[in-house]
Amino acid sequence: MFNPKFRLATVVVALSVLSSAGGVVFAQGYQPGSHLTIEYNANYPTRETLEQMHGELFFQSAVQVMLWAQPIAAVAVAKAGFEAVGITNTTIPIAEQRSPSSNVIATANQETIYAYGWTEIGDEPMVFEIAPGTLGFMADAWQRPIVDLGLTGPDKGEGGKYIIVPPGYTAGLPEMSDGVFVFNSPTKTVFWLQRAFVKDGVTEEDATNILKEHSRIYPLSEGPPKQQHFVNLSVTPLVPLKDRCMLRRAEI
Repeated sequence: MFNPKFRLATVVVALSVLSSAGGVVFAQGYQPGSHLTIEYNANYPTRETLEQMHGELFFQSAVQVMLWAQPIAAVAVAKAGFEAVGITNTTIPIAEQRSPSSNVIATANQETIYAYGWTEIGDEPMVFEIAPGTLGFMADAWQRPIVDLGLTGPDKGEGGKYIIVPPGYTAGLPEMSDGVFVFNSPTKTVFWLQRAFVKDGVTEEDATNILKEHSRIYPLSEGPPKQQHFVNLSVTPLVPLKDRCMLRRAEI
C-alpha cells in the first residue's frame, strides 16, 4: 500500500544528500556527477574505483528523488507562502482585480478571476462548495488530479458540493447525488482552483461576487460557516515560489 510518510521521508533523505556532501565519503579529487576514472587490478575494480561508483550511484539516486519530488516541494513552498500572509486553511483567496504582476505566481494569467489555495483536510472529509459557471480542478499534494471542477467536472458548470475524503477515513459519507460529489484524496493536503470568467458583460466585480456567493470550505461535521472568510489576492503581497531552487530541506 502507498505510504506517503515513507515517500516523504525518502525525499528528505535525498535532499539532505544533495545539500550536504559531508555525509558521503568520495575518493580524493572526485566530485559527484563528474567523469569517473575506472581502474582495475587483476580484473577487479580498485578500492578507489568502487568508492567512486558507490558515491556516483548514491548521488544520482538522490538527484532522481529530488527531480521527482518537485511537485510536492512546489506545493509545500506555495502553501507556506500563503500562510506567511495570513491565508489560513479554509480561507478562500480571490484575485478580485485579476492577478497582479507584483505577485510572483507561476502560470497566472490576466483573463480570469482566480480563486485558489491549499487546504489541509484533516481527519474528516472537507466540503468544497463550487460556484456555477466556473472552471477549475482539485489535486493532491503531489499535484496528481483528483477531479475537475466546474464546466469540465461532474457538476458540468452548475456548481455543487465536492466532499474530499482523506486517506484512512472509514466513517459514513453522504451518498453521491445531484450536486453532491464524493472523491478520495491520497494526501491530506489538496490544491484547488476555480476560474470565474470576465466576458459577455460580466465584469470583474460580477465574477468576484459569483465566487463569493457560492464558494465555501468547511469540515463535513460542521456544516457551512455563517460567514466565509475571503482574502483579495490582488492587493495581498504574495510570493508562493522560491528563487532558484524550491527544493530545500527546511521547506520540506
